[in-house]
Amino acid sequence: MDKTARRSSTTASIKHLPESIIIWDILVHLPTKDVLRCRAVCKSWRRWTSTRDFALAHHQRQPLLPLIQHFEEEFERYWDFEKWCDDGPRFMVLRNHNLFPIVRCSTPGGAKLKVHGACDGFLLISYTDTSCLQERHRHFYYVCNPATRQSTGLNWQLTDFIQVVGFYGHSSGEYRVLYCLPMEHSKTESVDGKLLEFSTVAEAELVEYYILTLGSNEPRCLGGPPPETLPSLYGVWIGLEGYFKAPVLYRGCLHWGSDSTYFSVFDTVAETFRSMLSPSHQLVTDLFLLETKGHLDLCAASVGVTVMELWVLQDYEAELWNLKFKIGLLSVVAPPWRDKVLESSSTRTLRAVVLGDNELLVQVRGRMLLCDTAGRLRNVKPDKGNHTLQIAWHWYRESMVPPPVMQPAFPVMQSPFLLGV
Repeated sequence: MDKTARRSSTTASIKHLPESIIIWDILVHLPTKDVLRCRAVCKSWRRWTSTRDFALAHHQRQPLLPLIQHFEEEFERYWDFEKWCDDGPRFMVLRNHNLFPIVRCSTPGGAKLKVHGACDGFLLISYTDTSCLQERHRHFYYVCNPATRQSTGLNWQLTDFIQVVGFYGHSSGEYRVLYCLPMEHSKTESVDGKLLEFSTVAEAELVEYYILTLGSNEPRCLGGPPPETLPSLYGVWIGLEGYFKAPVLYRGCLHWGSDSTYFSVFDTVAETFRSMLSPSHQLVTDLFLLETKGHLDLCAASVGVTVMELWVLQDYEAELWNLKFKIGLLSVVAPPWRDKVLESSSTRTLRAVVLGDNELLVQVRGRMLLCDTAGRLRNVKPDKGNHTLQIAWHWYRESMVPPPVMQPAFPVMQSPFLLGV
């Protein structure tokens, strides 16, 4: 049967299907790129797939994909990620064992691109122009949807003193940014959209937290945690991490992994901090969500030099954890990368995350390895050239919903990055 005959047979089969089945059982499961193409088939398909109900249903059925950062620099030069160079990076997602780029700088060199959060298919991105010789660089923030290739600039310019630690959707329907600022600088902060100026560049030991609602230029100060929360909330006092250790939004709360026996939790409704005990008093290096059979579990990974343990939260209120599996990384990683595992003393050079029920993605000094949870190596992700790959700790789920419109919007002459590339 030639292509024309097969196409005619397929068209005839589709015509006999009820439109509700085509829309809600077929199209709703397709990637955004394919759905947008299907809109050209007929007016009814375009009308149905343009509704918000379809966009929300489509978003819920898309897989949860890990975000991978790719560097154009030589691997051996930047193996120490505590001092890495993030000039000219690109961000990709791992889907079906393949890497697909979703964001990259439009011009190579002289710029830094960071993803500070992922929520409902949107990415909070900061772009920093480092080509100009200034003591303090300006950070321009954007909310973008890589699936639809849409972005909007925020009327919000910040300096290096401010650290974004969370990006989340509120129950009110608003999108909010949680950030912290050293206390000695907080009183001199400007909120009129201009560059913030400080009297000193020295970092304070304690920080205050602020919430900024997208579309507003007036952040609200939450202050710091109460003194009685020390030492369980020590990480909150000195400033949470939102880039190397991204938080996980679970049950309306942001959760941060920690190198102590406690990890920090922020209730986005009550806007208060609290702590949770790590599983079996293990040192939890990273937290992430594990999607199994349509259900999301909060997982804690303890990644040592040679062993990874994965704990699944069975009872959230009682803080009861269950050890799902334990893998010896030396039995998974073959030479010459086995020696690299032993040399890795930082969680920024050795990371691992679970994909689905029985697959593990391991990062060893900028290279990605895929194996099953029994420790059997299933696939190795080759990388062309001396490039560095880094698990970004953000999870991305495609969405057809356009990014929120900012009022007033930041004037952007040309987007500094490319989406869906």
